[in-house]
Amino acid sequence: MGADLLPVNMFWMGPRLSMLETGCMLSALRAGHAVTVFSYEKPSNLPAGIQWEDAAGVLPRENFVLYRGQGAALGSNLFRYRLMEQQRGLWLDTDMLVLKPIIGDGTEIFGWQNQVLINSAVLFLPPHSSVLRDLLAFTSDLHPRPPFLDRRDRLKIGLRRAIGLPMHVSRMPWGVWGPNALTHFIRRNGCEGRAQPCDVFYPVPFEQCETLIRAGTAVEDRITPATRAIHLWNEGLRRSPGRQARITEPGAGIDPDSFVGRYFIRELGMARW
Repeated sequence: MGADLLPVNMFWMGPRLSMLETGCMLSALRAGHAVTVFSYEKPSNLPAGIQWEDAAGVLPRENFVLYRGQGAALGSNLFRYRLMEQQRGLWLDTDMLVLKPIIGDGTEIFGWQNQVLINSAVLFLPPHSSVLRDLLAFTSDLHPRPPFLDRRDRLKIGLRRAIGLPMHVSRMPWGVWGPNALTHFIRRNGCEGRAQPCDVFYPVPFEQCETLIRAGTAVEDRITPATRAIHLWNEGLRRSPGRQARITEPGAGIDPDSFVGRYFIRELGMARW
């Protein structure tokens, strides 16, 4: 099978996009990808050239699980696996800044976040994938017994199940349907050798996410010829104690002279703020 420029799919929850999501969507478009954003309500400021689809066509809203009643992480994890099942193309989180086209040949696409974890922010699984089969089966249970959690968490979940009070997935540790599950099933199926090195999609680690939006940091030193995209770790930026404004506000916290600020202005033509 020849190499193809895969269509990109994203999910968004909320009435408006922030500057960060807008820039990431435009970066995928700039790289040549067709980009579709799925949501249950169309964002009022969706950029020109970005397609929109009702997310209910993939996952009914009543089946979208919120993490601890608020966060969209669990639901978006299930959503991306359903997209893989429907053969819709490449999944990207809305905080993935695309530097170069992401080419597919019909085989899996995913990458190491660090030495132990494979992240799901960039993901393609073909419909015949045994990893996809296992993920779909695992996420069909709202009260799972994740084998990859540490002993303490597994014991707690087991005790609750034993007394007839099984723990709902939304109350389990972060990442239970996301990177932790993905890494587990990739390893179980012997596919970890297909994961891309950290520098391809995750050249800047989560712990250093603020360097991406702060002036005076040398993010470029982490980019290699193999780098296709950079995870901007929006969740980490939201929780950063150094932030003076919410990232959902236009330009909030993104220094125009930071790596992200310069890229948005110079490469994407976004207005200086």
